[in-house]
Amino acid sequence: MARFAVDTATEHSASIWIATLLSLCYSSLTFALRLWVKYGTLGTDDGMLGVAYILSYGQQASTMLGVVRGLGSEGTALDAPNQTRSGQVH
Repeated sequence: MARFAVDTATEHSASIWIATLLSLCYSSLTFALRLWVKYGTLGTDDGMLGVAYILSYGQQASTMLGVVRGLGSEGTALDAPNQTRSGQVH
């Protein structure tokens, strides 16, 4: 059975996936709850927070793309094209 991500002494992509997905879920739920509670009284601070969340989604997407391309893996475990691309994502 193949695993989605493994965590060994040289492979840390599973930890990166977990941290990224948990932060995505928790921050999205917190933002949704804030919008629900403040419905009708939203201000400039909520707009700026929305912009910050959009930027954070981009950062989380680039982290996920980096993990797919080898971020968190030992360099010798990657083939040559992915060695170059994993460092270019961030």
